[in-house]
Parts: sequence; structure tokens; C-alpha cells
Amino acid sequence: MLAIEIMVEEILRLQNTVCFLQAQLREAREMNAKNLIHRMCAAPLVIQYEEDEIIHTDDKPFCLDPACPCKEDREAINAVNEAVEAGILTKDEATRLIAGKQV
Repeated sequence: MLAIEIMVEEILRLQNTVCFLQAQLREAREMNAKNLIHRMCAAPLVIQYEEDEIIHTDDKPFCLDPACPCKEDREAINAVNEAVEAGILTKDEATRLIAGKQV
């Protein structure tokens, strides 16, 4: 009977250790995910359409090329429209910005 009690105690101790380690692993995974998300959000957006030449950035989302896909980037265009609605840009400035002519 004593051997069974010792085995049960050992099993319970091992189960507690496993639960502790699982909690530690879960916390480490969450921290890694949070750090990854933080790094992704902190990094500036850079879109590269042509080899070795960066054309689009957060500060300059549109280029001069009228055939470039940036002219159809709904997210960037919506951001410009929101700036017009907020009074940050005029309609003329927004038009020039999307055409890649706004400095």
C-alpha cells in the first residue's frame, strides 16, 4: 500500500510540474506573439514594385507612374479621402497626392 501512495504522490507532483511548464510555455508564446506584433506595427510600410528601387513608403504611398497598382490601392485612397474629410488635405492636394505629384 505504501508503494502505491508514493506512486500517486509522484504522479501528482509530475502533473503539477507539467501544468506549471504548460503555463510557462503559453506565456512565452504570448510574449513572442506580442513582441512580433509590436515589431510589425513599429516597422514602416515599404512596398517594392521594381527590383532594387523603393518606390512607395508610408510617407509616399503613390508614385508618378499612372499604370502603377498604387493608383488602385483602396486602403491608401481611403486614407487620403479621410484626410480630406478631416480637413487635413484639400481635394486638389488629394488629387495631386494620388497622382504622385504632391510633395
